[in-house]
Amino acid sequence: MRPVTIQAIGMVTPLGLDWATSCAAARAGLVRSAQLDFKVQRPDTNDVESVNGHQVPFIAGVEGFGLRLALLTGALRALLKDAESNGIRLSSSRLFLALPDAGRAGANSASQEDDDDPQEPWDTPECLVAKARQFSSWPFGLELARIERSGRGGAVAMMQAAMAELDSGACQMAIVAAVDSLVDEDVLEQLQAEGRLKNPGLASGASPGEACAVLCLVRGESPKGMAVIQVVEIHEQDGLRRVLRSLASRMKEINEPMWIISDLNGESKQASEIGTAIVASRIRVSQSWLPAVSFGDTGAASPFLGIAMAAAAWRRGYSAADRCVVLTSADASARAGILLARPRPGRS
Repeated sequence: MRPVTIQAIGMVTPLGLDWATSCAAARAGLVRSAQLDFKVQRPDTNDVESVNGHQVPFIAGVEGFGLRLALLTGALRALLKDAESNGIRLSSSRLFLALPDAGRAGANSASQEDDDDPQEPWDTPECLVAKARQFSSWPFGLELARIERSGRGGAVAMMQAAMAELDSGACQMAIVAAVDSLVDEDVLEQLQAEGRLKNPGLASGASPGEACAVLCLVRGESPKGMAVIQVVEIHEQDGLRRVLRSLASRMKEINEPMWIISDLNGESKQASEIGTAIVASRIRVSQSWLPAVSFGDTGAASPFLGIAMAAAAWRRGYSAADRCVVLTSADASARAGILLARPRPGRS
């Protein structure tokens, strides 16, 4: 597939209501982590203490469909403002939407029926998109093309699907969106039961966060873009090693160390997997950025937050290199990598 260009970004995170503010705050080392209304018992002292998490301030306390709607609405508004400020003309687009992992607690949405927790008739992705368009005053057509409910891996799969449609000419402009929250009480309970939640009694665990990121894509390389997506790799068996080796082979001609932005969230198992894959792939790493340090684990949204951080680095002139690899490792077996490049003047 031919490369695609990211022309505009809309984002809502615990650090800001647009991509520029969020990435600048992360660059400055700011963290907006606070105690959640969720308590756990320390195994060493039996004291009951609160868990810390990264919440978007103006919607703290909202859960489920309402939370996803608020996040997606805010991100669409931010996308409109970003496109206008950059002189980008948006038009009718097809939307590729990544939602929380369907197998995770609190994700009973988007036509996922459950006898114990019946789905509300309005709790569907079609309703989510329709309401978000209405509340964001989105002025263009926005056709829901595909939905994926597999968390982080789903976001990368939606990126790949959008690139395929742009490459085939099925659409001229595509919107990829990912929205997720790990601060819902049901999700926190599941993470705690699985021994994966960072808390006063467990230092190596996921620090829950929430976010929505929306990217506007067009076919080809454009000098006016924010970043160029050159390759998307998704592998199941021996996933991260295959992803790294494949992307490294595409970077041989520039002979530079790899700048990696990964969704490492604080869990020791994930850290061991990424570290082992890097060593086994025999690649040189210049820098490794971890968005979860600033935003918490944002689930499906995390790959797109990594893309936004790379775009911000190129826009502001503090990038580590002209290419960047965004790595993601889902809870399932799929592993993925996205090779990004700085837009080059004169390319179209």
